[in-house]
Amino acid sequence: IKTFLQMPSDIARKSGVIPGKMAIMIFLVSALTLAGLSYAFTPMGIPFLIGAILITTVFSFLNTIIGARSAGIIGGLFTIPYLNEVTIWLTTPVPGPQNPMSYWVWFNPFLAQPIGGASICIGYKAAQLTNTKPFSIAKAHILGTYMTWAVGLIIAGMLWYVYDVPSRFMPAPSYPADALLRALFITRQLGTIFKPDYIISSFIVGSIIGVIPRFLPYLSPFFGLPTLFGFVAGILDMPSNSTGIVLGLLLKKLMEKKLGKEWADKYVMTVAAGIFAGSSVVISLATALSFVRQAVAFEIY
Repeated sequence: IKTFLQMPSDIARKSGVIPGKMAIMIFLVSALTLAGLSYAFTPMGIPFLIGAILITTVFSFLNTIIGARSAGIIGGLFTIPYLNEVTIWLTTPVPGPQNPMSYWVWFNPFLAQPIGGASICIGYKAAQLTNTKPFSIAKAHILGTYMTWAVGLIIAGMLWYVYDVPSRFMPAPSYPADALLRALFITRQLGTIFKPDYIISSFIVGSIIGVIPRFLPYLSPFFGLPTLFGFVAGILDMPSNSTGIVLGLLLKKLMEKKLGKEWADKYVMTVAAGIFAGSSVVISLATALSFVRQAVAFEIY
């Protein structure tokens, strides 16, 4: 970060990146604007305004760095969880009939952490490999993000009015858990599932896993940040997703055994892209056929 901030403007332009000081200014202006919109949407006093500023500036900056690091290590973006929720807890009164805005704040669309920069870091590596200016990758990412949001909202709106969520057609396995967790946060009943002793013991275990390679380097293949992020991903994710990761690892090991490690390292991303594209086509066709079937044979449903 220090090197980035000290980079001269001419070198930054030649490298295709925004100068560090300008990037920080853009970040602060956008983050403070987001905090201001959050407060305008739910004006709940100075403590809440301070909390909104912390969420959009400090927490988002911290989680962007952590997310970029995790993406670089294991390809998955992981951040410190529940910072927003805890901040809302500490800066707003208990929801009740006398202060309905304490309910609204939990659905404030502007009270968020802009951490998209963490995923853009993957694009920077692609830019380096293809001799493309990183800023071009950033512009494409921003354009793609807004297009995805627009199309996603349209499709989500259509599906929301067609089917209940979750339902047989759209099971959304994480939806009930997310809804329950949000309800527990709002009603201040999170203590029913979050226990201080569990949190402290997990913190100790995570610290040990992260520190072991520093003192015992020969154990680094089994411990360290990759292992720690893997544990977190496995605990938080659905069994089907975790199983898929294990199957992918076994497939790569099989390719290394049959075709050689050099071939596997060179073409594993191509194979993964092909599998992803094929499964996406199958899912899309299956969804379309299901819609057609239900439109024709509506009495079955």
